[in-house]
Amino acid sequence: MADKVKYTTYDALRAAIKSGNISRCYAFFGEERYLLESSLEALRGKLIAPGAEAFDLRRLDGARTSLAELSGAAETVPALSGRVLVEVRDYPLFPKRGADAEADGDDDAKAKKSAPGELETLIASLTDEVCLVFVFDTAEFRPDRRIKAVQSLLKHINAVEFAPQPPDKLAAWTVRRVNALGREITSADAAYLAERSGGLMTALARDVEKIGFHGGGLITRGEIDALVEPTPDAKSYELTDAVAARNASAAFRILGEMLEMREPGQVIVAAISRSARKLYAARQYADAKIPVREFMADTETKFEWQAEKLFAAARKVPAEKLRLGVLACCDAALAVNSGAGTERLAELVAELIV
Repeated sequence: MADKVKYTTYDALRAAIKSGNISRCYAFFGEERYLLESSLEALRGKLIAPGAEAFDLRRLDGARTSLAELSGAAETVPALSGRVLVEVRDYPLFPKRGADAEADGDDDAKAKKSAPGELETLIASLTDEVCLVFVFDTAEFRPDRRIKAVQSLLKHINAVEFAPQPPDKLAAWTVRRVNALGREITSADAAYLAERSGGLMTALARDVEKIGFHGGGLITRGEIDALVEPTPDAKSYELTDAVAARNASAAFRILGEMLEMREPGQVIVAAISRSARKLYAARQYADAKIPVREFMADTETKFEWQAEKLFAAARKVPAEKLRLGVLACCDAALAVNSGAGTERLAELVAELIV
């Protein structure tokens, strides 16, 4: 079920940092790691005096940090700056229900769990001289709101979600990055580059630099195609569009490009299957008039542009045909995982188009 809670956005956090209205405690999480790390850098720049990092900046590994050590860092008095900044990565912040903790084998969390409410007391008693940031790096941000202690803890934490940026913002950001390298790109090609890179800014920044230093003048679509290798998922969405439009030549061309990426057949059939399942789900959600945002959360679709394209494509195909397409993907996946060659992928594409 989709998480209905609305968290602080990157834009709201950026405005708060700029104005100096910075919370005492944050939880940073989300897929857009580029913005997460840049926000940490902005906090350091705002709170820590130049040259005072050794005195007023604490960086802790949550997996190895006890509650007593966390408390000691958070109670440090600033030496040269206005506030102390404490960054803790992957600390087991939220308690779990007994069965869930046992299923996860969460021994670290059990070991760190002292008297009930002790962590909440620490966070609630933070002074204006401290900014404590819990960074969910490899750990998942998944507070169980059925637990009263979690509900109480969240009242003292400003949770910031670094979500993938919408296409228009990604395109505008890409244009600025390209211009900073002395080159130019159209908004349409910037959006195309962002989609081809997978829609996350860390990979996109690398691809912009790769293209930016390649030549001069206006970046062309052909240059993007030559220098930027798309992700399998990005190609699978292109394949979905071609299949929905019953464009056989485009579908087989895209499949050929996916094979040229030298990805294993299992990876390719998995990507095609994910797209087929989401396309069928999109048709069901569209028919039921369920909002796109709920579809994204329930199907773990990262980007709104992907969801919108899926809804548009799904409306062109009968629901029964989409259901049969999902079953065809299941059969193809079984065959490929059992040793069938790439010709089975071509057969799958043909089945989806007919």
